Amino acid sequence: MTRVLVVDDSAVDRTVVGDALAADGDIVEEVREPDAAVAAVAAGDPDVVVVVADAGTSSELAIVERIMATRPTPILAVTSPRATAAEESMAPYERGAMAVLERPDPPTGRALERFETALRETVTELSSASQSSLAVARTTASAHRTAARTARDPDYDDAGDEAPDNSRANERPRSADESTGQTVRAPVDAASNGVRPPLEPATVALDGPVSPSPVVVIGASTGGPRLVEHLLASLPRALCARIVVVQHMPGDFTDRFAARLDQVSAYDVSEATAETAVAPGESIVAPGGKNLEVRDDSDGTLVVAPTHADRRDGARPSVDAAMESAAAACSSPLLGVVLSGMGRDGARGVEAISDAGGTTFAQDERTAAVFGMPRRAIETDAVDAVVPIDRLARRIVGAVAGPTDDAIGGVETNG
Repeated sequence: MTRVLVVDDSAVDRTVVGDALAADGDIVEEVREPDAAVAAVAAGDPDVVVVVADAGTSSELAIVERIMATRPTPILAVTSPRATAAEESMAPYERGAMAVLERPDPPTGRALERFETALRETVTELSSASQSSLAVARTTASAHRTAARTARDPDYDDAGDEAPDNSRANERPRSADESTGQTVRAPVDAASNGVRPPLEPATVALDGPVSPSPVVVIGASTGGPRLVEHLLASLPRALCARIVVVQHMPGDFTDRFAARLDQVSAYDVSEATAETAVAPGESIVAPGGKNLEVRDDSDGTLVVAPTHADRRDGARPSVDAAMESAAAACSSPLLGVVLSGMGRDGARGVEAISDAGGTTFAQDERTAAVFGMPRRAIETDAVDAVVPIDRLARRIVGAVAGPTDDAIGGVETNG
């Protein structure tokens, strides 16, 4: 049973969220004030914290930073539809939240039912988040907090900040055994004390453009947005790739996610709102609530189109749908990448890409927030290499542009 702390200054919203979780058998505690939230995390050691925020940049998100700075815990931010700008909608991730949901306005009817289902599923996923992913979220929050304070006061020194509670640092990362529903723990590198540095874009050099331009399909779910952002920011424009991103997100978020990726990446990134041609150096994001189908790959241009197909393995957009259609349509070098997420979406996709002669990668357990999707992909025996997130860009480049420092194949570590 999952222990959930709900933080919101609105009694109505706390009731909506709390009742939805309690109906699933979760143990729910509700608090209103920021200080009470931080104290409740320290005293109650919840599995997941749900912070309900009025907008993407509202003061409630400061609670996320405080919790991640003092006692890192998986956090789901529930935001208002009013957070429309790319920077606002991605703000919870920058503060350290591992997942974001947008609550319906008004909270009634089928929209409320869909929200409640997504809420329960996301809390279940986050309850199995790994310790290393919490460390990444914590350092992300700390970096944002320091940058914000430095902007207000150039002489600010963070040495006097609250010391983080590292009592969880030597715990083993948690992951859900999907066959039993029980939480199990996997080994963590003791030398790292469970802490990973913030994700910074890697530098991967290329001597010149790659021809023919490869197609890279990236699939991710819970914990994925920061990882996708890191990967796209690390891939050199000279790779001339056509990149398809399938991130499990609500429909109102994927356009903002695409805008965020466009800001941080050398690639031109947009959301697929209709049939779209993707040229070398461009990336397309699958729209939330729809699948993305690759229809053609000729003359250096990839043609993709959103469809209203049924959910697959509970997901839409579906990683499998994008990868399988790419495997059928692409004549160019094809690569499939499965990142953090719960469930098995992407497993059939990597099989299809492998059968078509493409190259496949899965993120390793240590750097994945939730290892379900990568693990299921690995279990197919169709994954060519299991790679930490900070080495994926180099491996992708090496697969299509010749050897780098890494050889294709095997399981890597960061040690």
